Amino acid sequence: MTAGDFSVEFAIKGDEYKHWKESVYRAPGGGFENHQAPAFALKNQMKEEIEKNLDSWVKNNPWAAEQLYGKSKKNMAASAISRQYAGTKVADIVFSFNNAPLISALRARGGQIAA
Repeated sequence: MTAGDFSVEFAIKGDEYKHWKESVYRAPGGGFENHQAPAFALKNQMKEEIEKNLDSWVKNNPWAAEQLYGKSKKNMAASAISRQYAGTKVADIVFSFNNAPLISALRARGGQIAA
């Protein structure tokens, strides 16, 4: 899968970020104590949570086996799926700041190109 195959946009509000920074980043054992930049610590946390949640979804969703392995393997045992599914891997997370108008324009442009 390439970056063009799948992307997700999350909007993080300023107060949510501040809450995360105080309650997670600056918590004992958090990124601050480990000398990590806040953006790096947030990126790693988001990556881990996304991978864990998607792995759990694939493991617990019968529809996932059909999508991953085709209709012929629809009735595969969960253990067989776990052995074949190598897990979700997030390649990269990119942060941007205050560019919602640009993102909206690019989204509209992409829609026009697709049409």
